[in-house]
Amino acid sequence: MKQQNNTLNFIVLYCLFFGWGFVTCLNDLLTPIFKGLFSISHFQANLVAFAFFTAYFIGSLIYVMAAKFGIKFFENLGYKGLILFGLILSAIGCLIFVPAAIYKSYGIFLTGLFAIGFGFTFLQISANPLVLITGNPDTAASRLNLAGGFNSLATAIAPIIGVLVFYELLQVKTNSENLKYPYIILAGFFGLLALMIYKFLHTKEEYASHDTGGKLFALNHLNLIFGMGAIFFYVGSEVTIGTNLVAFLKSPETVSLQEDVAGKLLAFYWGEL
Repeated sequence: MKQQNNTLNFIVLYCLFFGWGFVTCLNDLLTPIFKGLFSISHFQANLVAFAFFTAYFIGSLIYVMAAKFGIKFFENLGYKGLILFGLILSAIGCLIFVPAAIYKSYGIFLTGLFAIGFGFTFLQISANPLVLITGNPDTAASRLNLAGGFNSLATAIAPIIGVLVFYELLQVKTNSENLKYPYIILAGFFGLLALMIYKFLHTKEEYASHDTGGKLFALNHLNLIFGMGAIFFYVGSEVTIGTNLVAFLKSPETVSLQEDVAGKLLAFYWGEL
């Protein structure tokens, strides 16, 4: 029975890693789509990535400040509850695309992306340690690597599927209202995933409570500070390239590819990471 529970845990967790990787990578296609639909500058189009990843910073900051000031909201939720909380936020963000598409509002689209990224923050905070503590401790690193593999697989195939859906099936470049349909489906996916996690995810351990005296003691470690800086520049470079790659490839000054063809080539970029 324990082995069966662990197997179910891994299935739903790996689906989780796959899901947020897939949706995150779709943003790189939304950037050129919005630029064309709303006749905005390249700088303004890059607000797609800015809105999405700023949500990560704000969500993480809220989480850290809650720990610092002894607010028990996130701790009381536990790993499972925090995942459900993140999935609900992400589903709401996807549904915000419905009024955004109807009213053709770039600002509302950005609000939806912010909400999705905000939800993903809590997914990543809880899912990574949960993979480590679920199952045999000797294989914890391998499980986390496999989970990351599903996430990477999703980022590799998302551009191909996204191009087929956005450009060929729904033709969102000429009908922005069609953008709501894939995100309604994604909201349903997150809802279904939340139901699966609620029903099948069994967690033996929850948050370990430590009295830190209101201090962020982890920040006393210099290696952590350097690691945070390294991640900041690494992820910043990774996201910047992915966000602007389609615009670069379709530019007459480079290779003048069609936008949908350039979008498919994103798969090679993300597949290598």
